Amino acid sequence: MIEKPKILTLITRMERGGVPYEVVQVATHPEISKRYENVIATGFCENEIEIPPEIKVRRIKNFVREISPLKDILALIECIRVIREERPDVIHTRTSKAGFIGRLAALLTGSKNVIYSPHGHIFYGYFSPLKTFVFSVMEYIASFFTDVITVRTDDERIAFESIGCRTKFFNIPKAPVKTKKQDKKVQEILPKIQQIKKKNKIIGTISRFEPVKGVEYIVKAFVKLREKRKDVFLLLVGDGSERTKIEDVLKEVPKDEYMLTGWIDSKDKIYPLFDVFVVSSLNEAWGITILEAGEFGIPIVATDVGGIPYFAGGYVKLVPPKNEIKIAEAIEEILDNRKLARLLSQRSKELHSKFTEELMIKRYIELYDMFLKNVSPKNNAS
Repeated sequence: MIEKPKILTLITRMERGGVPYEVVQVATHPEISKRYENVIATGFCENEIEIPPEIKVRRIKNFVREISPLKDILALIECIRVIREERPDVIHTRTSKAGFIGRLAALLTGSKNVIYSPHGHIFYGYFSPLKTFVFSVMEYIASFFTDVITVRTDDERIAFESIGCRTKFFNIPKAPVKTKKQDKKVQEILPKIQQIKKKNKIIGTISRFEPVKGVEYIVKAFVKLREKRKDVFLLLVGDGSERTKIEDVLKEVPKDEYMLTGWIDSKDKIYPLFDVFVVSSLNEAWGITILEAGEFGIPIVATDVGGIPYFAGGYVKLVPPKNEIKIAEAIEEILDNRKLARLLSQRSKELHSKFTEELMIKRYIELYDMFLKNVSPKNNAS
C-alpha cells in the first residue's frame, strides 16, 4: 500500500465557529483527501462541531483556551508525543494557543515543514495591553521556527511584520462553508420570523457572542433605532459568553421586538430573512459571515477593522468599531434609501462570487505542495 504524505493539524478546540468548519472543509475536500492524509490533534470542548469519521482525530486533553502554565506544559508534552507517533510530513498549527505550543513541539522534535495559521491576530481587540505585549513577544519568538505564516489579507501580514516577524507569508482567502446538517430548530422558528418580516424590517447578525465580536453594539444600535421607528426587529443568531450581557441590554425592550435563537446549523434558511446584516467585530481577520450573507444579496454594515476593509471595502458599508450611533445611522440610511439598499445588495453578491471554495482549496494545495513536491510516496507492505 502506498501512503500519502501526512498533514497534522493542531488546533486548540473544534468548537462552533469559522476556523473549525474550515479545518473540516479542507480536510474532507476531494482534491485534498486524494493527495494527503489528514490528522487533526485537538482538545475537548462542549460545543464541538461534528468531525467526519474519515478524519483521524488525536486528542490533546490539556489544550485549553486560557493561559495555564501547568496545562500548557502538559499540552506541549502531549503534542510532542503525537508528532513522534504520527511522523507527519507537514505540521499545520492553527490559532494562537495551538500555534505557539504546536510550533514549539515541532522545534523540540526536530520536525520540518511547519505552518502557522493565526486566523486573525491578537495584536488588538482581544486582550489587555499587558497580555497583548506578552503574546506579541511569543509570536515574534515562534516566528523563528516557523516556515510559513498564512494570512487572509495584507492587514495580518503588516501586523506580524510590525512586531518583527520576517517569516515567509502565504495568502489564503476564506470561502463560505455549507453545512449539510439540517437543524430542527429552524423548522420551529422560521414561520415565526416570516410572520414578523411581513410588518417589520429585520436587522441583526449571526455570530459568536464573544467580546471581540462586539454584538452588544448591534443591540445598543437597535435600542437607538427604536427611539425613531417602530418597524425594526432584532434577530440575533448565535451564543457565547456575552449572552447574559446582551440580555441585560435588552431588558427594557419588549420581548416581541427581538429574538435570540441560539446556535442554528441551517444558516442558509436564516440569511434571506435579514433586511440589513451587521458585523460589529472589534477585530476580524476576514469576516466569513459577510460572504455568507452576500450569497443572498443582503445589504451589509461592517466595522472598519482588521481585514474587513481589505477584502470587503467598497462592497459593504463600513462604520467605526464600538460605535452604536454610527451603526444605527448606517442601518437607518439603508432602510430609508432604496437605491442604496439595491446597490449594497448587488455589491454583496459580487463580493460573495469573488471568493469561492475552489480558490481556497487551490491555495491550500499550492501551500502544501511547496513542502511536499519533493516528498516521495511511502511504500507500506502491510
